[in-house]
Amino acid sequence: MLPQKPKTHRIKEFTQTRCFNPDSKFNLTSCYFHNKDLGFPIGMHSHSFYEINVVVKGNGIHYIENNAVSAKTGSVFIIPPNIHHGYWTDEPESFKIFHVLLNLAFNEIYKQELLSLSNYSTIFEIEPQLRLESETPYFLVLKQDTLLALNTEFEEMAALSDELPDDQIIKNGKVLSFIGKLSSMYGDLRHNKMQADHIKQKSYGSILIMKTMEYITKNYSEKIDIDTLSQMIHMSRSTYIRHFKSLCKCSPIDYLLKIRVQHAAERLLSTNQSITDIALNCGFYDSTHFSKYFKQYFFTTPSEYRSKNNSANNR
Repeated sequence: MLPQKPKTHRIKEFTQTRCFNPDSKFNLTSCYFHNKDLGFPIGMHSHSFYEINVVVKGNGIHYIENNAVSAKTGSVFIIPPNIHHGYWTDEPESFKIFHVLLNLAFNEIYKQELLSLSNYSTIFEIEPQLRLESETPYFLVLKQDTLLALNTEFEEMAALSDELPDDQIIKNGKVLSFIGKLSSMYGDLRHNKMQADHIKQKSYGSILIMKTMEYITKNYSEKIDIDTLSQMIHMSRSTYIRHFKSLCKCSPIDYLLKIRVQHAAERLLSTNQSITDIALNCGFYDSTHFSKYFKQYFFTTPSEYRSKNNSANNR
């Protein structure tokens, strides 16, 4: 019988300095396979950076906070920072997951390239948010032939050293290319049967709500109001709020605040900006306004969060 969720991992929170060499400016990615040798289940844990998981073989359950979804061959899961997640399987001998860890500096250095990808915001921010609450599978599931073709790239990325600068640079380029392919495939319904089925069933309204979520994630630092969002998809204010809450289990304003706080948390670890500058650049009125909402989400102050995670500005 499957558990409600796996036990907590012996390392509850993974920091950047634990997973990346703080003395190397090129160690921005880390790639490896998790299989029976490393052991299952993978206990519930979080980390201060993004992670990409691809189930390359077998079947199991992917847990994300208080939700659980099927993890079958080809399933792709993007794990944002500070989200608790884990895996369970009844078939540990045949379950295999490819992991890509992304130093927040990777997202900062390649920011323009990543944001230029048509579905980057959707797969890195919107889909994980929906996976937290929804029973409907919005995540990408790779077709078997696509997965087989990518597996060669996975093997190459996993074989590259995390210590040698030449290997690190090559790996960073391969990971950026891989993210580009995922973005393209997410937008291609031939590669994403889930989306096609979802649209066929009833969820045109959900697709419209996701359009406004994408607008929020791309413009979170600007002034955004509900009237603008509802008019964007030709819904009344009340209908829009009702549909948004049904899909996301929170209001549009709560979602906007969450996105602002998440981006601020990333900047705390990947830049030397002052807390006041980060607050203003992420759409908050001032540092006091920012600290109030930051503490609601992370139960600590921005300065304590930066210090605890041994941030980039202390390297």
